[in-house]
Amino acid sequence: MDPQTAIQQARQSDNPILDLSDGNLSVLPAPIAALQHLQTLVLTGNNLNELPDWIGHFPRLQALFLGGNPLREIPPSIGQLSKLEKLVLTRTPLTRLPEELGQLSNLRYLSLRDCDLQQLPDSLSRLTGLEQLFLTNNHIKRLPADLEQMSSLRVFHLNNNHLESLPGGFWFLDSLEDLVLSGNPLSVIPGEIGRLTNLKNLFLSNIGFTSLPESIGELQHLKWLFMAGNKVSYLPDSLIKLSALERLDVRGNPVENLSGLLERMASPPILY
Repeated sequence: MDPQTAIQQARQSDNPILDLSDGNLSVLPAPIAALQHLQTLVLTGNNLNELPDWIGHFPRLQALFLGGNPLREIPPSIGQLSKLEKLVLTRTPLTRLPEELGQLSNLRYLSLRDCDLQQLPDSLSRLTGLEQLFLTNNHIKRLPADLEQMSSLRVFHLNNNHLESLPGGFWFLDSLEDLVLSGNPLSVIPGEIGRLTNLKNLFLSNIGFTSLPESIGELQHLKWLFMAGNKVSYLPDSLIKLSALERLDVRGNPVENLSGLLERMASPPILY
């Protein structure tokens, strides 16, 4: 269906979903602005270089899909989407985000995979209801300092960025269940990781660290621990306390005490 027909049908039927994905759009058609009833707007896979300010003028919008467009910036008006719960900006050449992003108090899901982000706005930490945040494959060197405010965050993917350290507030994200830090030059995994006691999946591959802290044993819900491609020669004895551990990947590490630890575990994990 061509975009104009889809817009006309949405206006006539009060359909809360407008899907204009892969429509070869280079400019967002102005008649969309009149569709104030929209709850979901799908613009994935078009040729949009910019968005009009009125993109923030949809009082009922709950989901906005903008991935796969050549967008280099997002207008500040996006912060006016007070009902927005899901925002997808995957595969866009964004280098920065507006501070107004932090006004999206109902946002639960934010995907920024495969962008060109150098940094994140400090206002990101104001997204206290955010549950899933995907930042894979960017150029991020620093995270906002007040991350502990994001107390609802359960899924946090940060793999393949340029993080050399993590702010202190990071270790107070105690709702985290799925954490991916692989492919960052962190070099050290601090003992504070033991505070993340709800973790189920932890990915630390290709980081370059030489040891795991004993506090890893505090992660009693941990099921998957992937730490391939590092420089660890000795795994901490506390690993035997991880009774829920199902999968362990230590490939590419010069580990000397693995077999001894496995013998002491009541239910050894599957090795990769």
